[in-house]
Amino acid sequence: MNGNKQSLIYSFVAKGSVVLAEHTAFSGNFSTIAVQCLQKLPPNTSKSTYSCDGHTFNFLVDRGFVFLVVADEAVGRSVPFVFLDRVKEDFMQRYGSSIDEEGQHPLADDADDDDFLLEDRFSIAYNLDREFGPRLKDHMLYCINHPEEISKLSKVKAHLTEVKGIMMDNIEKILERGEKIELLVGKTETLQSQADSFHRHGRELRRKMWLQNLRFKLMFEHFSLKQRSEPQMQAFRDVVQRCELHDLGFSGVPYTYDNRRESRGNVKVCLDRALADDGWRGLFSTAQVFHLSSPRSDHCPILVKFYSEDLRRNFAKCVHYEIYWERDHAISEVIAESWGVSGAKQDLSDINQALFRMMSNLRPWSKKKFRNVSREIEKTRKKLSELLLSNTDSREIRRVSDQMNELLYREEMIWLQRSRIAWLKEGDRNTRFFHSKAVWRAKKNKITKLRDSDGTVHNTTKELESMATEYFQRLFTADPSIDHSRVTSLIKPKVTDAMNEELCKTVSEEEIANALFQIGPLKAPGPDGFPGRFYQRNWAILKDDIVRAVQEFFSSGTMPSGVNETAIVLIPKTEQPQELKDFRPISLCNVVYKIVSKCLVNRLRPILDDLVSQNQSAFVPVANDQAVVMKEVLKTYASCTGQLINPSRCSIMFGQSSPTAVQNQIKQTLQISNSFEDKYLGFPTPEGRMTKGKFKSLQERLWKRIMLWGENFLSTGGGKEILIKAVLQAMPVYVMGLFKLPESVCEELTKLVRNFWWGAEKGKRRTHWKSWDCLIDQKLKGGWRAIEYGLELLKKGIIWHIGNGKSVRLWKDPWIPRSYSRRPISAKRNCRLRWVSDLIDQSGSWDNDKISHHFLPMDAEAILNIHLSSRLEEDFIAWHPDRLGRFSVRSAYHLAVALAQVNDGSSSSGNGSSRACNALWKCNAPQKVKIFAWRAITNSLTTLENKKKRKLEVSDICTICGVESEYVVHALFHCPHARQLWEAMSDDMQLNPLSNIHNGDSKVILDLLEQSQPEDQVMLLMVLWRIWHTRNEIVHGKPAPGILVSKRFIESYVLSLAEIKQHPQANPEKGKHVVDVVLKKSHSIKRSREPAPDKWSKPLPGSMKLNVDGSFQESEGKGGIGAVLRNCTGEVIFAACGHVDHCSSALEMELLASRDGLALALQWTLLPIVIETDCLAMVHLFRDATGAKSELAFLITEIDSLLVGNRDISFNKCLRSQNLISHCLANKGRCDKITQFWPDNKCTFISQFICEEANE
Repeated sequence: MNGNKQSLIYSFVAKGSVVLAEHTAFSGNFSTIAVQCLQKLPPNTSKSTYSCDGHTFNFLVDRGFVFLVVADEAVGRSVPFVFLDRVKEDFMQRYGSSIDEEGQHPLADDADDDDFLLEDRFSIAYNLDREFGPRLKDHMLYCINHPEEISKLSKVKAHLTEVKGIMMDNIEKILERGEKIELLVGKTETLQSQADSFHRHGRELRRKMWLQNLRFKLMFEHFSLKQRSEPQMQAFRDVVQRCELHDLGFSGVPYTYDNRRESRGNVKVCLDRALADDGWRGLFSTAQVFHLSSPRSDHCPILVKFYSEDLRRNFAKCVHYEIYWERDHAISEVIAESWGVSGAKQDLSDINQALFRMMSNLRPWSKKKFRNVSREIEKTRKKLSELLLSNTDSREIRRVSDQMNELLYREEMIWLQRSRIAWLKEGDRNTRFFHSKAVWRAKKNKITKLRDSDGTVHNTTKELESMATEYFQRLFTADPSIDHSRVTSLIKPKVTDAMNEELCKTVSEEEIANALFQIGPLKAPGPDGFPGRFYQRNWAILKDDIVRAVQEFFSSGTMPSGVNETAIVLIPKTEQPQELKDFRPISLCNVVYKIVSKCLVNRLRPILDDLVSQNQSAFVPVANDQAVVMKEVLKTYASCTGQLINPSRCSIMFGQSSPTAVQNQIKQTLQISNSFEDKYLGFPTPEGRMTKGKFKSLQERLWKRIMLWGENFLSTGGGKEILIKAVLQAMPVYVMGLFKLPESVCEELTKLVRNFWWGAEKGKRRTHWKSWDCLIDQKLKGGWRAIEYGLELLKKGIIWHIGNGKSVRLWKDPWIPRSYSRRPISAKRNCRLRWVSDLIDQSGSWDNDKISHHFLPMDAEAILNIHLSSRLEEDFIAWHPDRLGRFSVRSAYHLAVALAQVNDGSSSSGNGSSRACNALWKCNAPQKVKIFAWRAITNSLTTLENKKKRKLEVSDICTICGVESEYVVHALFHCPHARQLWEAMSDDMQLNPLSNIHNGDSKVILDLLEQSQPEDQVMLLMVLWRIWHTRNEIVHGKPAPGILVSKRFIESYVLSLAEIKQHPQANPEKGKHVVDVVLKKSHSIKRSREPAPDKWSKPLPGSMKLNVDGSFQESEGKGGIGAVLRNCTGEVIFAACGHVDHCSSALEMELLASRDGLALALQWTLLPIVIETDCLAMVHLFRDATGAKSELAFLITEIDSLLVGNRDISFNKCLRSQNLISHCLANKGRCDKITQFWPDNKCTFISQFICEEANE
């Protein structure tokens, strides 16, 4: 008997511990050992194998039956289990139908004792061994005589079992998440269609490449001297983007092909990729791709693990504050009560303990108030469906719909907080996007294994913890032998006494509040679990105690134990981190500690330019002796600071004229062998001509970011718009700050963004329904904002502000402030004047005679309106498009648009259209709804009329009504389903749109918006959006929602939207969302806001109040100023008015009134002065200290000079109704052209107002 015939030796079928049938062709104790193993089989195990004396005992358990085969150990496991599968299938086919039946077994004889049958219904006494024993023999002989077939079958079954297991796991996971099986089927069909599309596009791409005699490797990363073909790389990107696929990344070597040649002939390239769409990534969120090494082939095998093994032990879940708790109004009471019970808090330690107790109170409260949101959504959705089918009372349906909307919003807030997305806010149903980012962010930051210095890989929690602790202790432990004095003794003190006095003064409440609100509201919290948003939202409750504790720290200089505890998180620095040096440690500090550090940073920021030199680089001559000196300097620095220099991470760059021999000598001296890479610090290396290829990395970064986010998870329009503006447009700015990008690069970057905006579907590019030039136009003119500026644009926006005029050329420099040419329009002719100073007389005023003689009236008037410095200070350059003279991207954009319109000969839209567009973009509707409305207004919807124009449809007749062509107005107003919804919504809107539609122009929507009240504007846009949604449902063969259902949906959505926007002045991105509460002794919450007084109020005792105002008439270029000074009893100290012959703006008049009024007040009183004005812009000029570059900078400087000294002077903003007297004085000075001063109460025409305000 050959080896094959000895492979299977003994087999049986058993039930429990009773053998039912068996067969063996050999003698031995196999049956005895098998029965012993049978009794020791572990529970809940379907397959088991035991080894004994060169044999394997293989068990298969199914439905309580045990199938065994004893085999030679050399056979392995595959063949025995194929045999067992055959036996099991045969057995179940024969007896499966009667296994669970009661009564007599079909194989039992009539003479069998019923009592004996009860002992075991499937014993050998049933003659099962006589019936099925021969079948065991037949199966055994077949497997022995057909080894090749059985081997192939075993491999196929192994693959099928693995796939089946994976699919079952996936289905179970989906069911755990609450998804339905039909959704899984839909996802599978989508995957199939996308695979077909990718195959089709990939085949087209491959043909194109082979026609050019190129290999597919040109599509991927190269690690060789020869660079890839960028056009073909772009073709590959287009295929991937159209198919909506994403790179899954990899672990291992960064290439999959290595030709293993030497030096310049070596080519290493990543030929293979693992790509998947968003649906697959959601199903297999822990999947990993590995590049394996092969000792024989020049290609690396690719391994995809669908589920990664996690050998780490589970830790207790970190307790943290959830922002969706804020949806319950009672949370403010819980926070206030918990904070009040903690008592007085004197220092940061008390604050820390109070926060700990608060979290202990919030956790049980949240468990009572909030249940599992996902489960609640499914329950509510099911309940809503039942109510709609049963035609229940509409009020109950409305209540459940509102509950559903609230739960959906909470779910979105949960995943927003975990995604750490700062540029996109909640409220636009981007839950899937937030969830996707949170899952992939967690996967990216998850550490599953690490390699130590010996090359050993560790993957257990205990080993990883030990490695990290040891590594960072060694890294951050100070070397006691280091002497810093050798370096610090060479540093001269830079902090002056004045700086030190400013740094050491008491930290004010305003500084602490500013520090808090500079903290990102949803940044990862520290160990206490409270993010910045908690403090910002509840600042009214926490303010007094936190301010007191922070001031106590700065006073005592003692940091209590526990306050500065941090949670250290390791963030990967590379794509495939393997060692601890590949991670960057990030400390997650408590917000209270961040407030302290922010206060220190804000104190240091104004003087950093004086402390740290801006020149942090140097160029040295190419000589070896210079290299020796440099090496000695670096060595000394390292020995004194402990910051060691790693030559392997250093790079060196030489000028083109440096001799090669000297270069090699310097490299040897410094032990640096690396030259600069293609990019450094994100910039292309400025070597040679800056061609298109130099900016290849910029295009790759933009494309990877687009593919990483995944357009399918973002809300239509709104999310994409924010991503483009907040992220994509910002990415090239860093490079554009130094280099002028080639036009081809700009066009390709624009193409990437353009394709992302319109998207792709089933592997095909979607139709671009509007030109990109229209999209990037200003919003007020019907488009979007875009940025384009450069050096030439900068030159067109600068202006000289005149001080003494000695630095400004009269005819060549831009110095006349106006919207068009800032150079003189007048012809120079034979004028011998060269400098602007030639137009200023000895008194420091304009020389009217010279100006009138040499300039045209329009130039002369503009020049005389320029306010000159009374001190004849130096001239300076400023940015003219900005009111404060500061350069900003926004102002540069508006200048670029204005210049482009002048060059194109186009004009802006009328004021009416601008107002309507402004109403659209400022409407309180979701961004995606406003974008839909914009598409409707600009005729960019996918109507049949537009499709026919692009030859995508044969007929443009509406498929719903069949009456007329389907254009925008018909689809949204005339079609029957649209008219019915408008009629149903008539009770909720004051304006009836159907009666105001008189033509087919889609811009009629703008007219409706302009005629509507703000609350009706939201409803108008929501109805339009719902009508289009219903139209799409009908067109795509889905049942249309009923009119009442749509009405309830719109009303519920608008109501929930109003609740979400309950704080319109708040900015959640910056965290400025403060709950206004007052804590009483009973710990109750009172929401109140004191109304601002509308009458003038007296100053505090022991102080004076100076009210100033300016009056300006633009048509004449003339103005007036007024000022009145009163004491704490309301008595007038003086009143004054003045006339100004030449002025340029109302702000200039306000500043003149403040200057002249303050100068008079300083002569009439020594008490503190409060200056009140109704001009908010002027108050901002002084508070922000940002007016140093404005055209009125000299006026601001003159006012600042009056504030020098120990006098207590402050600026306040007041209402116009509180500033009536100075307003009347300013108008009198302008209209009557008088300048007059009245001491005491001698100004008769304001006496009535004085008496009324004094009696208030």
